[in-house]
Amino acid sequence: MRFKISKKWLAFFIVSLVVIVVVGFLTLRALTGGEPLSLLSPGGEEIVKQEPRIFDKYSFPALAARKFEGSEIVLEKILKEGDGFTSWVFSYKSDGRRITGMANMPDSDSDSDSDGFPVVILIRGFVPEEIYETGVGSQPMADFLAKEGFVTLAPDFLGFGGSDMPPAVGFLSPLADRFEKPVAVLNLLASLETLPQADSQNIFFWAHSNGGQIALSVLEITKRDIPTVLWAPVTKAFPYNLLHYSDEAEDQGKYLRKLVSEFEKDYDSDLFSIHNYFADIVAPIQLHQGKLDVEVPVWWSDEFVTQMKGLGKEIKYFTYDEADHNMAPAWQQAAERSLGFYREFLVD
Repeated sequence: MRFKISKKWLAFFIVSLVVIVVVGFLTLRALTGGEPLSLLSPGGEEIVKQEPRIFDKYSFPALAARKFEGSEIVLEKILKEGDGFTSWVFSYKSDGRRITGMANMPDSDSDSDSDGFPVVILIRGFVPEEIYETGVGSQPMADFLAKEGFVTLAPDFLGFGGSDMPPAVGFLSPLADRFEKPVAVLNLLASLETLPQADSQNIFFWAHSNGGQIALSVLEITKRDIPTVLWAPVTKAFPYNLLHYSDEAEDQGKYLRKLVSEFEKDYDSDLFSIHNYFADIVAPIQLHQGKLDVEVPVWWSDEFVTQMKGLGKEIKYFTYDEADHNMAPAWQQAAERSLGFYREFLVD
C-alpha cells in the first residue's frame, strides 16, 4: 500500500520548515548580539566576515579624493605678548577631534593689513610626548617669522598639548597616530578662511625633520602650490623612513618591525608613501641640510633633490658644513634664507 502526501500537506510542511529555519537564524543572531555568524566552507575551512579596512581612508588616493570642510579656528588664551606679536593657544577640529597649537599674530596698527597677514603653517618633527609643550619644535622659527609680519600656526597634533587623543585601533594604533598627522594639516588648511588675521591667498609651509614628510604628503595629496621650506626633512619611503629609527627603541625595534609586518599583510605601503607621489608636487621647495646631521643623513636630501630635479620640479638646496639636525650654528642664516624665499612668492 502506497502512502500519499497531498499537495496541501506538502505545502504546509515546506512553509513550516522555512519558518523554523528563519526563526532559528534570528534567534542565533540575537544570542550573538547581531554579529554575523562564522560559516564553514565545503572544505571545512572557517569563513569569517571581513572587517572594515581601517587604514584605507588614509591612503594618498583616498585623501586626495576627500573634500575637507574645515572648522572654526579659535584663539583661546594668550601665551605671551611683545616683540611685535602675540602668541596664542589656538584650536580647531580635525575630523571631529580637537587639536590645539601655537598661533603667533603680528601686531596690527594700520589699515594696510586689512586683508590679513601671510600665513606660515609650521610642522614640527618628532618630540617625545613626556617632554612636549605647545610650540616645542617650531617656536624659534615661529617667533622669527611673526616679527617679520607673518601669522604662524603650529599644530600640536592629536595626543599632544591640549589636543584630543588619536583614534585607538588596537595593536596598529601607532600607525593611526602617524597617518592622522597629514589629515590634521589638511583640516587646518581647510579652516584658514575662518581666521580674520590670515590672508588665505598667501599660505606657506615650514617643516622640520619628520614634519618634512608630513608637508610633502600634503603637497602630494592636495597638488596645491604652497611654497614650502624644509629643514633636514625625512624624505625616504614608508615604512623605511620609520624603520630607520627603530634601533633607538629599548627593544631595538622588535615591536616596530612587528607593527609594520602586520600592516603590510593587508595593505600596500606604496599607497601611504611620499616616494610614490613626488610627481604630484607642484609647489616650489627650498631645502636646508646640515652636513653634521646625525638624525637625517645628508645623502637623503641629496637624493631627494636629484629626484625632484629629474622630475622638473622647482627646488633650491642649501647645505651647511658645520650644521647639525637643528641647523646650529647656521640657524640664523637658514632662517634668513627661508624668509627671503617666502617673500619671493608673496602675492599682492
